[in-house]
Amino acid sequence: MKTSHRCPKCQHDRILYIANVADSYGDHAHQRSAPMRIAHYQKSMGTLLGLPMTKTESSGELEAGVCRRCGYTEFYTKAPDQIIVDGTHVRELVGTSAYRE
Repeated sequence: MKTSHRCPKCQHDRILYIANVADSYGDHAHQRSAPMRIAHYQKSMGTLLGLPMTKTESSGELEAGVCRRCGYTEFYTKAPDQIIVDGTHVRELVGTSAYRE
């Protein structure tokens, strides 16, 4: 959809491009919006008074294509090479295909 500008489900040629998929957070009275990201992970920041300190970081901001006719939606991840594979929250699966980058 992103490059063909055609829906793979119904073949319609009117596609909405969503540059930043919104993710909301906060309570109903103080709700805010931020770009949705595909991966979240903890980064160690050392210790303070003997207690481990961590910081939550995220990467892989999402964009989307939406078919105007049937609503079929495809998500795309911006900068997938910046997603950190930490083995816990993000794991890389490698198939047996002959194709490799």
